[in-house]
Amino acid sequence: MSLENYYDQTIKIVTITKPAEHSTAVQTESCSTAIAAVNPFSGDKRFAAGQNWPFADYKAFMSSTEAVTENTPIDWSGTRYNVVFVKDTLAMGHHKLVYMQRDNYQ
Repeated sequence: MSLENYYDQTIKIVTITKPAEHSTAVQTESCSTAIAAVNPFSGDKRFAAGQNWPFADYKAFMSSTEAVTENTPIDWSGTRYNVVFVKDTLAMGHHKLVYMQRDNYQ
């Protein structure tokens, strides 16, 4: 059975366009929709600001053709997530493993 058979969640990949320097325009956001398999992340925590913080809250498996990077926010299930790591396993172009951390500043 192929990994794509488990892609049962719809996520939005957010593209933020910032205005030119010294411009009076505001930044804009656009979204593209993708399907993914999203699972809770268990494991590593990082120590920062005097507290233990999870490295990621969720991991998502999605097509290798999706335009997602560490600078691309993701909206899923009404919550915004920051992408903390994107992995193309063995650089084979089969799928991407995306680690997502909840954006606590939205």
